[in-house]
Amino acid sequence: MRNPRRHPELQAFNKLQLHPQRIVQLWWDSQSTEYFEILVDIFKSVIVYELMQPVVRANKKINFTHSVIQILNTLTTLNKINFTNPKKPKISAECFYIEDLCNYVDIATDYINWLSDQNSTQPHLCNYAFLFDVQCKSLLLKIDQQLQMQMAVSRATTMMFTRLFVDPTYEYHRDQFLNLTVSRNHIVRDTMLQISRVCWRRS
Repeated sequence: MRNPRRHPELQAFNKLQLHPQRIVQLWWDSQSTEYFEILVDIFKSVIVYELMQPVVRANKKINFTHSVIQILNTLTTLNKINFTNPKKPKISAECFYIEDLCNYVDIATDYINWLSDQNSTQPHLCNYAFLFDVQCKSLLLKIDQQLQMQMAVSRATTMMFTRLFVDPTYEYHRDQFLNLTVSRNHIVRDTMLQISRVCWRRS
C-alpha cells in the first residue's frame, strides 16, 4: 500500500499556518459534494494506512504521532464543515466511518482510558467518534451499559455499608438485592414475571 502521507495536498496543508489553514477550510466549505467526499477520503486514508501498520495491528493501539493528530484534527474540521447545516450535510456521516476499526485497535481500552482521562491530557480515538462505524458504536454501547451497571451496584453497595456503620437502626438483609435472570428475546416478559413472583412472596 502506498503511503498516503506523501500526497502533495496533505503535505501542503500541514505546512500552512493557522490563518492560511482557515482560508483553505472556507474554500473547502464552498466546494462540491464530490470534491468534498474525495477530500475526506484522502485524509481518512492516512489513518487507515497507520492502522494497517504491523506495530499497530500487533498492539491494537494507534501511535498518536504529531502528523496523525494533525490529520485527525483536520478530519474533525471537515466533519464540522460537513454538518454546518445538520439538516442538509454535504455528505453522509457514513463517509467518515473507518470500516472495521474495531479489528485494528482496542476500542474498549481506548474508551475506558478516555473516560478516566478527566483533564484530556492524552489523545484518544474516542475524541474522534465520528470515525466509528456501526460495529464500533455497538461495542461501545455494550461496554457503557456494563460500566453503568457496575457503577449502580457499586453505589448501592456503598450506600448499604454507609448505613450499616452510621445508622444504628439499619438492619442488613442478604436478599435486599433483586437478582433477575432474563433471556435476550424476552427481557420485558421475564423481568415482569420474576418481579411479580417476588412481590407475591413478600406480600
